[in-house]
Amino acid sequence: MPTTGGSWMSRRARTAGRVGAFLALAALLTGCIKLNMDLAINANDTVNGAIVLGVQKELLELTGQSAEDLLGDADLIPTGATGVVVEPFEDDEFVGQ
Repeated sequence: MPTTGGSWMSRRARTAGRVGAFLALAALLTGCIKLNMDLAINANDTVNGAIVLGVQKELLELTGQSAEDLLGDADLIPTGATGVVVEPFEDDEFVGQ
């Protein structure tokens, strides 16, 4: 008579493996993005300030990608808006714009 215990255990092991992989990925990604925003909204509905968006250099080395590859077309910084200037950013730990 066939039993279903084996398939239940394999499903449980797969689920545990997936949860473990997700937790490992979450731990690896903790602190891998830098986002600093210093913005002031003016009375005439304009905004002044700076946004720094960076990716940890160590993550880029692990993935073999550049910051542009990883950030892709996220359009987090509206480059088409009047007065917006996008410049490269780099410090000891992060690289971005």
